[in-house]
Amino acid sequence: MAGLRAQGRTWVEIAAVFRQRYRVNARVAHGWSQRLAAEQWNRRWPEDPKTFKNLSYWEVWPAARGYAPSLVVLDRLAQLCECSIGDLLADVGDHRALDAHQRATAHRNGVADGAVRELVELVQTAVGRALVACLASGPSVVAGGHQR
Repeated sequence: MAGLRAQGRTWVEIAAVFRQRYRVNARVAHGWSQRLAAEQWNRRWPEDPKTFKNLSYWEVWPAARGYAPSLVVLDRLAQLCECSIGDLLADVGDHRALDAHQRATAHRNGVADGAVRELVELVQTAVGRALVACLASGPSVVAGGHQR
């Protein structure tokens, strides 16, 4: 985590890396145990104290032994983790693929994305070849191909 912060990564980016690599949540990206996260909560909102058990219940939701956090709770958790509510719910079901229009759009975008990727690869290859040719010509070549 410290290495990612040293690279200038945001908490959201770090949480995404942790979620992808380790299947853990934004709390863990901060290096907090459930107990420490509850302490952070209680410092900010002492009128609404929480324990590690509250966090545990919210984190295992939507499993049967978990409890759905309210929007107020999600908002406060997002404030603690310095992210959006959507970031906290990133691993909850994405049902957009059930929409026929969404599937069609995704397919069209996929085809377009493939064409864009192909074009980018062609440009990168051309730029790479030009750079190699320029370097092979020695330091006397400047932009525009003119000699000094």
